[in-house]
Amino acid sequence: MELMPTENQGANTSAFTDVWMFQDGRSSGVYELPRKIPVVNNGSVSGSIQAGIRDNGINSSPRIYPFVDTYNFNLTPDEGEVIPLLPIFKYLETTNFRLVDDFNGAHQFGFDEDGVDSIRIEITDEGEGLIKLQPGELIQEATALVFNEIPQDGSPVYLEIDYKGNLDLDLGLIGITGESVFKDYFVSLRSENTWKKAYINFTDLIIASGFDGYQIVIGADNSINTTEAKIYIDNIKLLHF
Repeated sequence: MELMPTENQGANTSAFTDVWMFQDGRSSGVYELPRKIPVVNNGSVSGSIQAGIRDNGINSSPRIYPFVDTYNFNLTPDEGEVIPLLPIFKYLETTNFRLVDDFNGAHQFGFDEDGVDSIRIEITDEGEGLIKLQPGELIQEATALVFNEIPQDGSPVYLEIDYKGNLDLDLGLIGITGESVFKDYFVSLRSENTWKKAYINFTDLIIASGFDGYQIVIGADNSINTTEAKIYIDNIKLLHF
């Protein structure tokens, strides 16, 4: 399965791990890819596929990704025939892109939360964000922007991020109302040697906290290790309706 964003919607990276299948208006199951999926009826069948993700990078938390459209198909297979499908998904027109950060030339994470000005998110020649920590060092960097008017009615709020590295990556929110501030590192993504994509579901955290505005905060802690740590990040998007 592929994602086809428009020019202002960032990169086309995705991690659609499952399909939620409907045939002739009825659910026919959730299937982890790659998979051969049986056709329920003989003859022609009309169906639809919704893209599935794993919330917060947790394998036991499959979800339909709410911000992409449905792939529809009509098939008339012969008995025993295998028909390959390559669904291509687009973001729904109602999706609000509050942040699209591709780390090409600059980035949005310029608010220093750790008090150490010498430790910052760098930009590589390849246009990726790089967190580099020596033994004993940590980093906490937030978006310079405060995002107001984030929906708190249960409407989904997600952060997309591509990442890899040899240290766990922490992601969360800083909530702000007047003089009140809170910080919650909501998710810790395990270190990965190859590029992975995660979909961070902030919906419940925002409902529970109810602040007027939010900053996205990124953190990592190399204080107990004896070797240099590097984490690469890219294609960060904050989405809601």
